[in-house]
Amino acid sequence: MMTLCAITIIWSVKFIWQKEKWSPIDEYAHMDYIEKMGDGMMPKLQYAISHDIYMDLIDHPERSFTPPVHSREELGMGNYSYQAKHPPLYYSVLLLPNMMMKKMGYEAFDRLRILRLLSYFLFALGILMSVPIFNLLQQKGFYIPGFYAWTCVFFGLLIATHQRYGLTNNMLSPLFINTALFLILKYHLTYRIKFLYLFMLVTGLSVSVSLTNVFIVPFLLLYALIIYIPHFSLKTFIYAFSILLASGLVIVWWQLTTIPDKAFEEFVQNLLLYIIPANLLSFEKFIDLLLEDSFKLSFINDHLDISMIYLVLLVINIVVSLIFLRTILKEHRWILISMLIFAIFVLNLYFLNRYVPRVHWMALRNYLGFIPIIFISSSAFIVVISKKITNTRFFA
Repeated sequence: MMTLCAITIIWSVKFIWQKEKWSPIDEYAHMDYIEKMGDGMMPKLQYAISHDIYMDLIDHPERSFTPPVHSREELGMGNYSYQAKHPPLYYSVLLLPNMMMKKMGYEAFDRLRILRLLSYFLFALGILMSVPIFNLLQQKGFYIPGFYAWTCVFFGLLIATHQRYGLTNNMLSPLFINTALFLILKYHLTYRIKFLYLFMLVTGLSVSVSLTNVFIVPFLLLYALIIYIPHFSLKTFIYAFSILLASGLVIVWWQLTTIPDKAFEEFVQNLLLYIIPANLLSFEKFIDLLLEDSFKLSFINDHLDISMIYLVLLVINIVVSLIFLRTILKEHRWILISMLIFAIFVLNLYFLNRYVPRVHWMALRNYLGFIPIIFISSSAFIVVISKKITNTRFFA
């Protein structure tokens, strides 16, 4: 399985490196965010994209995913820093490499290609955190086959590189979410307070990576609270809460420094409301598009879609879990918790699609921090059955 993971990384890197066009998923504005920070400012919605990016589009129209343009006006919304709606942590991580390459004379698109790879490696590192997480679950006494963690890594790597070959802040989410989970498991095993403090810091900062991480952070904080209460002290609570609050202040600072022009923001919000109204899609169609975006393996073949395989495994997992529900309640509580989170996640998607406009909720990139949960939801039956087989062999 480790070999398959290595092959997938190599294949993905090759796929990303060979992309000679700007990604259609907002990449002008993502790159512009990094450029603006390099110029000593935070992007605002009404700011025009950097001169380097604009000139690359003018000088190399073959790299654009739109027809050739001859003026900024022809770029439409592509001319503006509309990714200023995202918090700054991801862009801060890529800021120094971009500035170094700029000093060395790299052109904008050459810098972009290298930043894409750095972004992907940050994602891969986050997915690899699944291995120590499952190791900690084993240390807590849960039976987990040795290959299962690497299967999770392989799953995450397999579904990452679709249209997501371009820059996107969500690629950093798995590293922060999985690191937070690792730290709280370490705290649960050792009750060393430093792990709780580090958990609070990383969890708080995860929202400064991507606002959609708020969908998973409450589950992490609830778990932390449950295991912390028996060891409660006013001093450690104040310290832990202060760390969480301090990391949350990054969001406040970002919001205050990126307040857009009111008239321009109103224009953009109305435009998005017109293009992406709430309940634009039936939930069935929404799920179809989400599955396609999640399980179309474009880095291998544009027509390779494994969404049906995932759905079959999901059904098998539900059936097996119901059959062995008593066993799961007794021996595999982490599976039950993961599947409950997955059920809440799907329910949350229903309400987001139905009631919250202006966001492409059917895009997997919004939920990359949920990859281990998505994996467990379709594969936990492997753990249950392999434990049964092991016990049968032991008593045979």
